[in-house]
Amino acid sequence: MLEKPPKNQESAYDRIKNLTMGALEKLGDEGYLERILAFAKKLQGRHPDFQKYKCYHALIGSTPPPDSIDGDFEGEDSVEEFFQSILLE
Repeated sequence: MLEKPPKNQESAYDRIKNLTMGALEKLGDEGYLERILAFAKKLQGRHPDFQKYKCYHALIGSTPPPDSIDGDFEGEDSVEEFFQSILLE
């Protein structure tokens, strides 16, 4: 059973959605799309269940299904860390 974050804690999905606008402003439309596409393809190759994660849907700008997993991939596959690294460039 999936655990829900406490009501006062922002979910990984919400944190990622908040980071996307900063990354878009920093990279511009074309640069943003190129980076997102490359990272999304990497996740697809490494995680067969990628579509089950809300963080993946936040990455590509789609609506996650109601039963999707609220969490992020770990390590170098973290969507949140991907966006944070863009903002630190």
